[in-house]
Amino acid sequence: MLATGFTDLPVELVGAVVDEVTSIGDLLRLRNVSHTFTTYATPKAFSTYHVVNTRSSIQGHENMLQHADLARLVRRLVVHCEAGPGENRLVNRVEEDAESREIRLALIANMSRLFAFPHLEELELDFFSGMVWQNFKSSETDGMAMSVSSPSKYFMLQTAIIAAITDAGPGAVPPALHTLSIANLIPFPAPEYQSPTFEALMSRISNLSLSIHALRFSGRHGEDMFAWFWTEMIPERFLEPAHSTLTTLSLFTDQPVGQFPPIDLSWLRFPHLTTLSLNGFMLNEQRLVEDFVVRHGRTLEHLVLDTCSIHIGGVEDTPPRTWANVLQRFVEKLTVLLEFRTFAPTSDVLQGTVTKEARTTSYGCQYYRQIVSHCATCCAQSITGGSLRVSRC
Repeated sequence: MLATGFTDLPVELVGAVVDEVTSIGDLLRLRNVSHTFTTYATPKAFSTYHVVNTRSSIQGHENMLQHADLARLVRRLVVHCEAGPGENRLVNRVEEDAESREIRLALIANMSRLFAFPHLEELELDFFSGMVWQNFKSSETDGMAMSVSSPSKYFMLQTAIIAAITDAGPGAVPPALHTLSIANLIPFPAPEYQSPTFEALMSRISNLSLSIHALRFSGRHGEDMFAWFWTEMIPERFLEPAHSTLTTLSLFTDQPVGQFPPIDLSWLRFPHLTTLSLNGFMLNEQRLVEDFVVRHGRTLEHLVLDTCSIHIGGVEDTPPRTWANVLQRFVEKLTVLLEFRTFAPTSDVLQGTVTKEARTTSYGCQYYRQIVSHCATCCAQSITGGSLRVSRC
């Protein structure tokens, strides 16, 4: 008998319809159409769950944790820490009021129960890139106004979430994540990074993306903490535990690293690394960044250098190494590279494509060198250079 309505579609067609729907809202509405649509739409609707630092969102998160049948469907959890009304990343006074404190404590309680998502594989933490420390003047004492500093509510929220994830209580097992993405991470010496729980969590990660947010308060300790975080914490606590599992790595900094602090990742080796993206790194005569890249020449298939530069001592000085030197080394050492992209703050674009046939006949390698040499010469002269994309298949 022919179908008489949308609810009478064969189950194969219902599955095909649900497969084409990408909007979470539409998937939730499809669950109300019929029992069959509920069966097909529910797993997709709850496979990714978003949480925002608002009362309603955190209440929904708590409700999800209390429903095991829905919690087991969550594969990816995305946490957004957004600015409050009238706040922005430059505001220098973001005190924690009663409502903010209530939200922070509730979110901490929920984040400490990640084990309630038994099939959680991906965790994304999107922190607000606002002020870390707030400064304000207290009431006058003996005719003098005293300046007082304290952590901002966003700094407190970020550190509390990290602590909750790594300290879920006695007997709690950390989630078996394979993907971890943290945006606007504050380089602060949180003790949780040195805990066995954090090491166990990182030891399973195969896809790691870190966006390090420079400290936004004045004082001599700010630079010291930023340097310490990059030179010790990132290599030893975030990267080294994942040495046997990491396949994709993205490191971003909004303040250049490489010259100062002189970050050294060259001792790290990831046997399965196929994709590497570096943003904000500075190359110099010590070649530590280069060494880290070419150390993975036998596995690296995709390489991105975004807003990376070569250090020059003074305006009149010439770089100890040119981009031509760097890229020539990549040509020689990155033997399985399929794609290389570099971006700089300019609109110029240079593209080149090398086919499998051309590469096999060695003509492709020569063509690739010509492209690299041409772009590298421009980059060495202007430092900002252009944008180069070379694909080899």
